[in-house]
Amino acid sequence: MPEPGRSLSTTVAVGTIWTIGLRVVDRTIGLISTVLLARLLMPQDFGLVAMAMAIVALLEALTTLGVESSLISHREPTKAHYDTAWTINFAVGTVTAAVLLLLAAPAAQFYDEPRILPVVCVVATFPLLAGLTNIGVVDFRRNLQFQRDFMIGALNKVVAFAATVPLAFLLRNYWALLAGMLVGRIAGLVQSYVMHPYRPRFSIAHLREQIQFSQWMLLGGLLVFLRTRLADFVLGKQLGAGALGLFNMGREIGTLPTSEIVAPINRAIFPGYAKIADDRVRLADGFFRVLGIIALVAIPAGAGLGVLSDLFVSVVLGARWLESAPIVTIISFFGVTMALQTNTGAVFMALRQPKLQALVHGCTVAALLPLLVVWSRHDGIRGAALAFAVSGIGSLLASYALAKQRLGVPYARFVAVLWRPVVGSIGMLAILRLANASTAPWFGSTAAQGLAKLIALVTVGAIVYLLLVAACWLATGRSKGAETELMDIVLPAVERFRARSR
Repeated sequence: MPEPGRSLSTTVAVGTIWTIGLRVVDRTIGLISTVLLARLLMPQDFGLVAMAMAIVALLEALTTLGVESSLISHREPTKAHYDTAWTINFAVGTVTAAVLLLLAAPAAQFYDEPRILPVVCVVATFPLLAGLTNIGVVDFRRNLQFQRDFMIGALNKVVAFAATVPLAFLLRNYWALLAGMLVGRIAGLVQSYVMHPYRPRFSIAHLREQIQFSQWMLLGGLLVFLRTRLADFVLGKQLGAGALGLFNMGREIGTLPTSEIVAPINRAIFPGYAKIADDRVRLADGFFRVLGIIALVAIPAGAGLGVLSDLFVSVVLGARWLESAPIVTIISFFGVTMALQTNTGAVFMALRQPKLQALVHGCTVAALLPLLVVWSRHDGIRGAALAFAVSGIGSLLASYALAKQRLGVPYARFVAVLWRPVVGSIGMLAILRLANASTAPWFGSTAAQGLAKLIALVTVGAIVYLLLVAACWLATGRSKGAETELMDIVLPAVERFRARSR
């Protein structure tokens, strides 16, 4: 529950700050790790690990029951609910680990890659460790105690990073990636029992209730797998580990700015939505307030990365990854479409209607599957990226149609939230293209000069975007929206800072 004297909206805002902090820590460590590993390892190393993790993801998709989401959205869960949830997770993790061991040899034959066999045997421990994790830590999100949630996530990332990078220098192959992932998961398991007093007992007292909630979560999990991991199978089989490594790196970088903005917001907002789900007017207002903030930041972030992808990849990852730059450009657009619809998923889950999210994922997969198979065969990893971009548009339209229906709002309300960020981003793109071309003679070819140019262009793009959005906002009479929300947050913070500095 919210702390005494603190409103739900304020509590969720504080939670968002903590989860953004976690994501910043997570992705700062992740980005540093990616940059270092990209220069120490080869694309084939990343591709091999991706092949193995795709099999893990498939089995997890087939066993996704959403027990954590069920506990968060439950009005009054008891100890028996937690025991049942932990028992389910333990059983699923154990079975998944056993099946992975059985699939290790067939996986090596499928990919025609013998190195996959020992890799799959190692990653078989991952679902087992996840199943043993203390389910009690879900209370930190359910009760909006985001500071403790932050501590768990941050520690796991630091431990995994501390293990992976030294091993990469020592081993110079994919075993460094696997060892780091294993150490991080073990740290997460231990930390879950240190941070929360809940101790599990085997129970199936609420199994039927959980299954009723989970049937759509199971379908949704399978569809999410197809949406996110299908490329690992298709490209790994058709094009090999090297091409898959290039594609996955391009996909990770292309979605980096949008996913890192959206994930912490949705992690914090879902518990808040669950507490006001019975009031559709408040829920709709909260949805559009969050959507406005997401759009204000995610649209220009994705657009800016797309137009500067060549420079970004060259500076951050190095010359061996330049083939992934076109993938970054295309996937950055896909990342924007995903960012603009993730908030609808939080609404559907808060309403305890996971079937709606499953329907959205189904629309995405229906568009993605045939496009991915055909276009990747004819145009390689670029065709795969285009398939993701097109499917993202269909998914966005489907999610907004369902949100409109469930919240009882007109499409004009979506347009009112999105048009200023779109206009500002289009203007920013035009300026960045011109600036990128016209400043070429000013910068040399060294890494330091490339970094200086990247920083300069990002600064110019941010200033142009803010000016254009501000002009649109003022032209509409300072209409209430994300700009107002940010002003309400920033101005008091500035005043407090000035008061403390006197």
